[in-house]
Amino acid sequence: MNEMKFKLMDQFLELKDFATIRDRNFKPVDGALTVTFDVWVWAYPQDDTPKQQTLKPVNPTAKPEPELPERMKRIGGSTHVE
Repeated sequence: MNEMKFKLMDQFLELKDFATIRDRNFKPVDGALTVTFDVWVWAYPQDDTPKQQTLKPVNPTAKPEPELPERMKRIGGSTHVE
């Protein structure tokens, strides 16, 4: 029983990809080794709302941008008039 206790003390440190084991207590009860331990879990509700970057701006009172005259062209990030 002591051999198993030492093996568990050395190797039972985490629940893989889930949480770290904390406050481990080993105790023999009726000829069996029992282990109590704590697991800290941070849980958040799933957020299915659209994120800000995926929202399209909506402004019903906004006027559409006017079209540029044909003589105005966009060149290298600035507007030039011919």
